[in-house]
Amino acid sequence: MDTTYGIISDIHAAHPRDVIHALRILTQRLGAEKLILNGDLVGDRCPGFNPQDYLATILNAAISLGVEIYAQAGSHEEIARTQPVFDFFSSQAGNFRDVCKDPVVDGVGHRLLFLPGSDWHAADSRNGLYLIDEQPPTVESGFYQTQHGPIRLTNIADVVKYTRDPERTIVVSHIPRAFDGSIETATDMAYFAERADKSLMPGVVVEQMIKRQFGDSLSEADILLIAAQNGFTMKRENRGNKSLRAAFEEAGITKAISGHFHESAHRAHDRNVQPLPEGQYRDELFWMASYADAGKYGILRVNDEGEVSYLNVNLRS
Repeated sequence: MDTTYGIISDIHAAHPRDVIHALRILTQRLGAEKLILNGDLVGDRCPGFNPQDYLATILNAAISLGVEIYAQAGSHEEIARTQPVFDFFSSQAGNFRDVCKDPVVDGVGHRLLFLPGSDWHAADSRNGLYLIDEQPPTVESGFYQTQHGPIRLTNIADVVKYTRDPERTIVVSHIPRAFDGSIETATDMAYFAERADKSLMPGVVVEQMIKRQFGDSLSEADILLIAAQNGFTMKRENRGNKSLRAAFEEAGITKAISGHFHESAHRAHDRNVQPLPEGQYRDELFWMASYADAGKYGILRVNDEGEVSYLNVNLRS
């Protein structure tokens, strides 16, 4: 008997009605019995909505579908805005689960292991961050008050701690592990702009700024030149988390769902970054499943043996 999950992440400017429509398609048309909301859910670039109201709107719509909901924070959520919403729905809805507090979900023939948070943030640290980081094993995952503000910490060592049967374990992390393969196929390829001080901005954001000022007809060479004149170096690189890669290899993890790097949306491959086709069950899959801002969602199916298959859902094609 298969278990079918609908996956959504990385909502930034999409109108809630479009996201709600997608959730209905995932559940009512494509058969998702459970929904995984894998971070960057706050719609922080959607005009007319503040991030907290946006998140509440999306969660309320998902919960009303009657399926199980697993939600975690990514790189755009702030504790002060997000956690009250998560806490409210956790107390009011039996089908909603904040996996920051309970990261292990055992299903039929498989285990989902959630790693909430991110190693890079667009959020304001004064309002609190959901941080995934390598820490000494003595520092457990949990909530901490620090001199930089509150932190909800996920220790990467949890990958090893909670993996009992690696062949039946699927890690769900907003950020991907690092890969060394081709940037043309890897799920951890990022397009970004780097300043001289090594601070980063999404490449698409800088590119859009340049095009708004100078026009859409610019060549790639023109964009690189204008970016450089304004202090940005445009790069495409593998930017996955190296500590997470080490933890995956130690635990024997061969299946993981990620988000975060929009440019890699709907890429799926094996440990050697060789692309994998849709619809075929296998015991190995690394998949950037959703970039909801671009209408991209995912369906994950898991059989009784813990093997997985995936389906890319593009609602703008």
